[in-house]
Amino acid sequence: MLDDFFNEKLRDIQCNKITKSYIIGIFKKYKTANFDLSNENITLLFAKGVFENNFETFQNLADWLFFLKTLFPAFLKHASPEYYNDIAKISYYRCYKIMHTWKVYEELADQFEELTTQSRKILIQKCFNNNSELA
Repeated sequence: MLDDFFNEKLRDIQCNKITKSYIIGIFKKYKTANFDLSNENITLLFAKGVFENNFETFQNLADWLFFLKTLFPAFLKHASPEYYNDIAKISYYRCYKIMHTWKVYEELADQFEELTTQSRKILIQKCFNNNSELA
């Protein structure tokens, strides 16, 4: 059901088909609090990922920032938008470097701002008819 909702709402996002599926998966990932990083320090978590060269840390951090930047950007208030963008882009790029074969992370790194902006606009337009606290 959640799959169908995001599949329908985000079908017009302009990116590779696999990247689109991955983005839809990000929103499904946060239907539970299992990957919630709201009590974590983004800088320390990123440093841990760098120190350990840990794919899962980079992936979860970047996905969390994608999710927040799209649906709850006001939550990202402790640093500049550029800082959060850079942490997400570097994290996705590190995922790409670790995986080598999965280019979805390269596209997410290269187009993070565009993809979060597109996703946000699409969800606001299709879900809230531009009358939302998301806007």
